[in-house]
Amino acid sequence: MLSTDGHKAVALTVMFFVTLSCSMLALYVRNLFYKHVSNSRAKFILSGCLCFGAGVLMSTVFLHILPENRETFQTAMEENYLAETEYPIAEIMMCVGFFVVYFIEETVHTCLDRHHYEKHHHNHSDMQITQKGPKTSEEAKANAKKLRATVDRCSELRDSFSRRSVISLAVFTTDHGQVNHGYDGDVTKSGGVENGSPEDGSQTKLQGHAFVKDGSLVSTAMAVIALCFHGLMEGMSLGLEEEYKDVWILFGALSAHKIFLSFSMSIELLELGVPLKPFLLTMFIFAMASPVGGLIGALVAGYTAEHDNAASVLAPAFLQSISGGTILYVTFCEVLERERAKEGGGHMKLCCLVLGFGVLAGLETVGGHHHGHPANETLMGEIIT
Repeated sequence: MLSTDGHKAVALTVMFFVTLSCSMLALYVRNLFYKHVSNSRAKFILSGCLCFGAGVLMSTVFLHILPENRETFQTAMEENYLAETEYPIAEIMMCVGFFVVYFIEETVHTCLDRHHYEKHHHNHSDMQITQKGPKTSEEAKANAKKLRATVDRCSELRDSFSRRSVISLAVFTTDHGQVNHGYDGDVTKSGGVENGSPEDGSQTKLQGHAFVKDGSLVSTAMAVIALCFHGLMEGMSLGLEEEYKDVWILFGALSAHKIFLSFSMSIELLELGVPLKPFLLTMFIFAMASPVGGLIGALVAGYTAEHDNAASVLAPAFLQSISGGTILYVTFCEVLERERAKEGGGHMKLCCLVLGFGVLAGLETVGGHHHGHPANETLMGEIIT
């Protein structure tokens, strides 16, 4: 029979291949799906799936991770590893994890936004220096009209860009040496943004979501790091589990989220016209994030199991609380915030959210909440074995 570490290895390996397979499946399903289902209905179905995954993650945080951490901190107090207090330590540490992710997201946003502004300002200055003056008053009016349209569109794009979560922001190199950014925008296949005014012509097509090549490496690296950070922390929460039954419960919750996230992310990247090699590399890195986080969590759990001291008890609890805050951020500030902003299907999204929450809540009801106490073996253990 496999040990707990063996179950973790199997779960993380399966999670890697499932995540990568869903990404590859998008290559085939994209064309097939949109041929037989209207574009609006396809987005409607995908939105429901993402809300279902958010419900599963919400249930994971409040019904699984948080009670387990409360129990761990209570044990630490009983063993005199921590001073007796009624202060909600588990809740505070989970909020710390939430704020850490928030800080990282805003920092990456600021850097990307600043780089975009400086590049646009530089290009605009060059245009002012080299552009020839109008020869007639009619030409001057036409140029002024185009410039106003350009400035208005830039402002609109910057406002939209500033509101996006880094997780929803795809940054990838195209065939032309530029980097596409986009999610739910009016993005063309080449990565440009259509102005929507025929009379402006090609002069008014803005590369509002593009960086030039000299800044693409840093921008891409920052976005990929931000994207994978969540998967890393989610995997760490799995690696820190002490019982194999808890490993598989959390595996189911995280997989439900990652399956839909990887599939929807792949669809969006393909819609943006991302070349195959950058697409495969990005999805491989995304799929590897959780197994790497799980390995780190397992190493920490293994170390603490061999050392009976305050650090061995408190370190996993603090790390798991922070990872719980990460999952909380993904649930509310990433998935639900984005899906609720989309028009239509509000009650359907709510039903999917409640259904996802109810699925894991039902598993917790059947399996019980024991977290490392052999005397409380329940039906869930029998089902898994």
